[in-house]
Amino acid sequence: MARYSKGVYGPITGKIGNVIGSSWRGIPYFRSRPRKSTKPVTEKQQGTRTSFTFMQNWLSPLHKLLMIGFESYAPPATGRQSAHSYNAKNALIQTEGGYEIDFSKFLLSWGDLPGTGQLDISMKDSTTLLITWDTSIQGEAEGGDAVLYMVHFPDPGLFMTGIGLQCRQDGRAEVSLAEALVNRPGFRIEAFVAFKSLKTNKVSTSQYAGGLTLNEMQAELPGTAGAEGPAYCEPQSVPSGLFSKFVLAPVLPSSS
Repeated sequence: MARYSKGVYGPITGKIGNVIGSSWRGIPYFRSRPRKSTKPVTEKQQGTRTSFTFMQNWLSPLHKLLMIGFESYAPPATGRQSAHSYNAKNALIQTEGGYEIDFSKFLLSWGDLPGTGQLDISMKDSTTLLITWDTSIQGEAEGGDAVLYMVHFPDPGLFMTGIGLQCRQDGRAEVSLAEALVNRPGFRIEAFVAFKSLKTNKVSTSQYAGGLTLNEMQAELPGTAGAEGPAYCEPQSVPSGLFSKFVLAPVLPSSS
């Protein structure tokens, strides 16, 4: 692939002989016309394709968060592309049955905004997950930093995400879970939290809150005396499209 500067007539697009003129994120370039290979696919190539597809499908429901969380990781690559590259290298595990994610190494975001010193998850009641964090302020952190969270249910493979529904100063987020999801033996919940500055647009590197395994809903419920409900952040200037309610999204089936 070759890059070129814009000439008198601007960037060239389309086919010219055996090359194609195109652009990516505003950068014009030439590439060769693709040719179909007649060589048989090797075992290594097949494994690379399968792992790539697995990671693509696994990250797909998290697209909006990843575009924010990894925006500054390796520009001009998009946040989604950077998240794929990082997690494929650090959090992907190959097993006899295929591929899995190492949650302790997975990142939802990457950045140098301070995170939190303590992060915990518990069940407030039989269908409400409670995420709590330390509200201490360090460095460039502020109480009005927006909270990004992701709650993952490995079985049946669903995600619930929240962007800007709570601020750092709130110290807690309550996530209502569908009773049909949690009322089963051995139900597993994995959670991640990160913060985004509404002034500098910096983000923190996401933190793994841990996992919970529920057995017939016999969860230890924490005390809630004096607890207040989550409050919306109210900054003077809010980036367009930052806030969104959490979404329940399935992991797309991977193709081998």
